[in-house]
Amino acid sequence: MAYSTGPFETPCYKVGIAWADTLLGPYKKILQQDTGNVPCNPAAQAEVVYLLQSSRPGWPNYVNAMVQAPGVPSLVQYPAGTWYLYFAGYDPSVTASGGMFNPAVRQPYAMRLTFAIPLNTTVSATANTSLATWITAATN
Repeated sequence: MAYSTGPFETPCYKVGIAWADTLLGPYKKILQQDTGNVPCNPAAQAEVVYLLQSSRPGWPNYVNAMVQAPGVPSLVQYPAGTWYLYFAGYDPSVTASGGMFNPAVRQPYAMRLTFAIPLNTTVSATANTSLATWITAATN
């Protein structure tokens, strides 16, 4: 399940993936120990490895050069089998005034996704490091 978290008008807005073996769950998120205190995670504990985030360089899947505050994700598969993530965000040239973006300048984005989900495996039996490779965004 793709989701967004954080206030949409701030750099803390992010896109994540929650994983489950069935539609009704239970769901789990990929966690990584946060030793550098990811912005918007004041407790500096385990933090989610998001699919897209623009709040911290050095944290996985940093996309600030492409889009700021990505959120409201939708995954779409085209007839040829190609997957895309559609979402909203702010152009990297937009400046957050007082830590807040102007919602009127949010715009739509699309990014190609790569799926590499192994056959005959389950989410519950898969380590977080492997789950993080199952869906990746083409960020280059």
